[in-house]
Amino acid sequence: MTLPRTPTRRCIDSPLAVSCLSDYCLCKLSSAVEGGVKVLDCRVCEDVFTLQGDKVPRLLLCGHTVCHDCLTRLPVHGRKLHCPFDRQSTELGDSGVWGLKKNFALLELLERLQVLQEPLTTCDNESRDDTVRCDENDEHIANIYCTVCETNLCSDCAESTHSTKTL
Repeated sequence: MTLPRTPTRRCIDSPLAVSCLSDYCLCKLSSAVEGGVKVLDCRVCEDVFTLQGDKVPRLLLCGHTVCHDCLTRLPVHGRKLHCPFDRQSTELGDSGVWGLKKNFALLELLERLQVLQEPLTTCDNESRDDTVRCDENDEHIANIYCTVCETNLCSDCAESTHSTKTL
C-alpha cells in the first residue's frame, strides 16, 4: 500500500524525516521506529520519551532534548546545568528542571504516532469480530439496542427482560 504525499508539503525521504507531520511522514517515522531507529529515545538513558511522567522530553538552551529524569540526575553548577552533549550551560530558575520547557514538537509527534499505531495494534482485519454480543447473555448476538437502558440485546432477551420498556 502506497500512501499519498501531501501536495503542499515536501518531506525528505529519510527514516528520520520529521520536517512536517503529514500522514506520509508519520508513516515513514513509524516504520523507522518499528525498524529499531531510536528517534524518540532520550540519548542519555536510551529510554523512549513519554507524553507525561519522568520521561517527558525537555529542551535545553542549546536545543538538545533530554528526558526529565536524566536532567534531574545531571550535576548542577550553581544554578546552571550543562548539556551532556555539547557542555553548553542552561540557567535554571527557581523551579529547577521543572522550569525547563517541554519539547512540544516532540510531544505532538509522540501523540500522533501513538494514534497512528493504535489501529494497527488493535484492529486486525483478519481476526476482527464485528458481532455485537447481547449484554444480558454474551452467548447471544445482539440485534436490538435499548435506548432507555443503553444496552445491546438479542430478540429473546429483549422480549423476556424488556417487555415493558420502550426499545
